[in-house]
Amino acid sequence: STGGNTGGPGGSSGGGTGSGGNTVSGTASVNYRDQVSKILQVTGSYNINYSDANTLNLTNSLNVYNFVQNGVKKIDTLLNTTTSNILSNNKTHRASIEFEFTPDSAQFIRVTPSFSLTNSTGSNTQEQAQEGFRNQYTKSITSNTNNTPQLGLIVFYQYIFKKPRRNISAQFNL
Repeated sequence: STGGNTGGPGGSSGGGTGSGGNTVSGTASVNYRDQVSKILQVTGSYNINYSDANTLNLTNSLNVYNFVQNGVKKIDTLLNTTTSNILSNNKTHRASIEFEFTPDSAQFIRVTPSFSLTNSTGSNTQEQAQEGFRNQYTKSITSNTNNTPQLGLIVFYQYIFKKPRRNISAQFNL
């Protein structure tokens, strides 16, 4: 309100909200195993996880203001409408291969390289309209993208001594 507001603002508000959306997600994987030779066994795997989501939100509120302006009681209203549309897309790829070497009955070596890649994209479009004693419209759009690769390597070695219940092992993770 403008000018001569002597009674102070007062009033009430009411409104409602609604939301909904869709999500699609899934996983697929492939595995492989082969005894290549007497001393080498190979195991490999690949999988993908994905999800796509779309969320819609709507919020309405009506504010009623009672005030005094220049000695006259007045009532004014303000209708706020906010809509938003949030989209997100996530995919994760993972692959690994495991080499198991058994050169003799006393030694065992396992080498496991791995790779993963996570792709994420998202956006949010938000619109807000106000009608009444204040008329304005705003729209904002935000978006993000994230691509995260990851490499890994595990090396395991075990030696079994001829004396019973004695062995030594070491593992390195990178």
